[in-house]
Amino acid sequence: MKQEFSNLKQDSVLEVFRSAVSGSNLTRAEIAEKCGLSVMTVGKAVDALVALKILKQSMSADPRHGRRSRTVTVSPELWTAIYIIGERGYSFYMIDLSLRTIDVMQYALRGNIFVDDEFNGFVRRAAAFAKERRRIDRCCGTAVLVPAATYQSISAAAGQDIGETNAPPRLLEGDSAFLCRPVWGITRDYHARRAQALAADKNVFCVYINTGDIKAVYNGAGTSGNSQFSNAGLFVGNNSSMSLNDMTMTAADPELFCETLAEYLCISVLCVPCDLILLSGDKPKHLDAVRDVTCAIFDEYCMKLGVIPPEVRCERIRDGAAAAAAQELRDSWFRDKMLNG
Repeated sequence: MKQEFSNLKQDSVLEVFRSAVSGSNLTRAEIAEKCGLSVMTVGKAVDALVALKILKQSMSADPRHGRRSRTVTVSPELWTAIYIIGERGYSFYMIDLSLRTIDVMQYALRGNIFVDDEFNGFVRRAAAFAKERRRIDRCCGTAVLVPAATYQSISAAAGQDIGETNAPPRLLEGDSAFLCRPVWGITRDYHARRAQALAADKNVFCVYINTGDIKAVYNGAGTSGNSQFSNAGLFVGNNSSMSLNDMTMTAADPELFCETLAEYLCISVLCVPCDLILLSGDKPKHLDAVRDVTCAIFDEYCMKLGVIPPEVRCERIRDGAAAAAAQELRDSWFRDKMLNG
């Protein structure tokens, strides 16, 4: 552990770090209350984090603190790089340690070149985009998220075999890797982790909506291991095979689509009660429209059956996946480089 933390327990430092970066302009007393540690312990950890320039200290004149107090917030210079590969376009996210999105670059596919050339052009442009906004040596981690259906082809194009972790992909060298070894993953898997984090220990039903297709993944609270979310529930779309865990249906129009979704959601919450339904996709306006129509029908069904409908939220799948990947990169960077470095 670094010398700055020599008199502190590793778990305590990690807890203080996570609590401090979860808000802005927090006093040491507020951080102590959030993480359940003594003010003295928190004070020592915060002083070390400020010395390492992970946190930035200032004086607050906020009325809630009474007199002027010393507050800390996460350094705006530290950030993570998230490449998201989609079937219709690519996105590059710059996210700080508080999981706030600094900036996003969208990349439209040209469609008439090989996938490796497309990917190479994307990462070069993303590297230039990032260098205009932040220092490369302050990047805390890099992740590449791809669709499950194209994971094999994209990772092969980048020179990265599934399961290989010893060498960085050849197309993410130098500036495009931001001096970090990239982490590879599947977009929906990371979004599922985000959904689980939002719901804490509750049960979540995730519904993925892409151009009329819906896939739902159910998470049972208290699951462990790598199978936090398993394919189960419903699948509405044209390109899916029937199984005991997945259901397939073609909706001819938006109204039928929403009615079918509401019906299956009702069946799902009757079979396995849940606390949150998360609608996710790449088109926010489409998501809002689907939610409004579906919820009206869903609430009516639940009322007839005497069931209290769970909360329904909307989120772009890329935003959620990027936030989950950034959180994982942040925590591993702090644990490996700051605590054990």
